[in-house]
Amino acid sequence: MITVATFTIDRSSLGLADLVIDGAAGDYTVQRDSFGLPPRSVRRTYAAASPWADGLLVVATALDQTTWVLPVLVQGVDADHCRAKASTLMAAVDQFSYDFTADLDGVVEVWAAEPADVTQGGPLTRDASAGSTYFWELTLSIPVYPRPS
Repeated sequence: MITVATFTIDRSSLGLADLVIDGAAGDYTVQRDSFGLPPRSVRRTYAAASPWADGLLVVATALDQTTWVLPVLVQGVDADHCRAKASTLMAAVDQFSYDFTADLDGVVEVWAAEPADVTQGGPLTRDASAGSTYFWELTLSIPVYPRPS
């Protein structure tokens, strides 16, 4: 089980500091206790099919892009603050290209990333037990180059 998971989105092309998503309760909290590597998919190129031989002959392979899926809880002191934090997160993953860093228990890998898809896990919600804290569950699907740098 991963005890420390921190994810960093490079925003230097925007002239801003990195955006950090971690397991501690804060503006951006990762909503999972365990992580593995993103799925791996191999693209295969085959020779032309032969009418006299069974099967196909693979002549080349390469890894396809893959995707990090990251459930994130965005928190704010009121609804407007929470929406602004969500907009900041979406602007970070809307960059045409950026570095996405995964630090899982001190093992750090940097992935070349592309614009991400963002889905809602639920509506903007007020947590009455935590005073006037608002939260929004979002899931980032970040396409990355198949090998970390």
